[in-house]
Amino acid sequence: MKPTPVVRTILCVFFFAALAVGQCALRQSRAFNANPSSQMDTGLRRSFVFTNPESFPIRLCSVEVKMSRGSCSGATMRIEIRGGASAPGSNLIARGESQPILATDGGHTQRFCDVVIPAGGRRHIVLHYEGTNGCGWPTQYVLLPGTDSSSRPITESYSYRSQSGLSFWLRDDKRIRYRVQYEDASAASSTIYGSSCDAAVACSSTPVAINWSPGQLVNSTFSQSRAFRLDAPVVADEYYCAIDLPVRSSSSTASRTVEVSILSDCGDLPGTALATTTVTVAPGVSSVQAVFPSPVRIPAATWPWIGVRPLDGAVQAPAAANGTKLLTAGGSGSAWTSRGEELAWSVRLYSPVTPPNPVRMDGTLPVLGSSFDSRLHDAPGNAFAILSMGFSNPMLDLANYGAPGCRALTSGELSVSAVTDPSGLATITLALPADPAFLGAPIHQQFAVLSAVNALGIVFTNGILATTGV
Repeated sequence: MKPTPVVRTILCVFFFAALAVGQCALRQSRAFNANPSSQMDTGLRRSFVFTNPESFPIRLCSVEVKMSRGSCSGATMRIEIRGGASAPGSNLIARGESQPILATDGGHTQRFCDVVIPAGGRRHIVLHYEGTNGCGWPTQYVLLPGTDSSSRPITESYSYRSQSGLSFWLRDDKRIRYRVQYEDASAASSTIYGSSCDAAVACSSTPVAINWSPGQLVNSTFSQSRAFRLDAPVVADEYYCAIDLPVRSSSSTASRTVEVSILSDCGDLPGTALATTTVTVAPGVSSVQAVFPSPVRIPAATWPWIGVRPLDGAVQAPAAANGTKLLTAGGSGSAWTSRGEELAWSVRLYSPVTPPNPVRMDGTLPVLGSSFDSRLHDAPGNAFAILSMGFSNPMLDLANYGAPGCRALTSGELSVSAVTDPSGLATITLALPADPAFLGAPIHQQFAVLSAVNALGIVFTNGILATTGV
């Protein structure tokens, strides 16, 4: 039995009561204690409280903390966002990956694309210092009370202590040097992410080339993640099924394994991975081809990034000596944290011989106090479908379950069923409460449809991140 509109409204009210995060785009910036002198901070963990200074909900884009690594060349740090009425609580909201701490007086930045803070809301920004044996402590640019002009604001802050077998947070308010960047999260938005999956299609033998000159690479090696953005946004929907990259192993004898990704754009840095695969680079090989299990859809007017992540050793940068300079980003693991030097990155992109026609979804804007639609397209006629909605995007690869090229793009805390019409269309309408407490709540959505194209018997659409607003 299908839920009635009234039941769907009640389900939505309970569902939205647990939501609290979204995605980033345009940014504003606030800096605190811009020029204090440095003090040695000898703790492995520190937190400070950031309170939303605006009268509207904001979406956190990045946190920058001034630090240097002291005498430890292997020092790393990660930044977490936690709740907590006083000291940091156990409710983890977001966690960045570990990144190296720079030796110079510079900013240590962590990007976030899914943290919303309500008007007047507070969050704990937790710094985890991760050194190795024999390392010196990091220098955090922190002002102890009384060491500088009293006009500089003291931040509610905590250090993590261990004593008599107990570990606890101790409040020790200091003048922390940091910067946050954020956007207004009060407007409703709907963003497509990920790719639909369907039967495999053949790749064209004629690629689109950008700066392709594998014999004239720049003399640059890297062992951390690198990404570059294509030279222009796509005009209409495009699909990529394979990528050529002139990646070379830094070793003359050892092969390297490299992870290659196509990513969305998140405020001029790489965002969500739309598709990921791995390739092996043998010694002496001048280029490799990364083939994706199914075509990767790039929505019209978006600006895709290509990510390259060495997994077991350094490789040479796939950039030409001359050509069109492309925006570059660096990072650690899957965390993209910094804009880099613009290089003439070299790549060839392959599209399917015939554009695929996978199931797909879109939707209307989720405005509080009204209804919004989630629409399924290009599905089999009179087919059973389920719309799953959740708090997060697990990006679960379903190849081992019999659906190669498919990913689960929502955590699925709420599901609503539908049956497509003879043309393969279905629309599910959900009512949103008018309560401003739900402002900025994200709804990760994805349709699953019964189909005989794979062993699992199910195909999946792209995902939609619908962020509630006014």
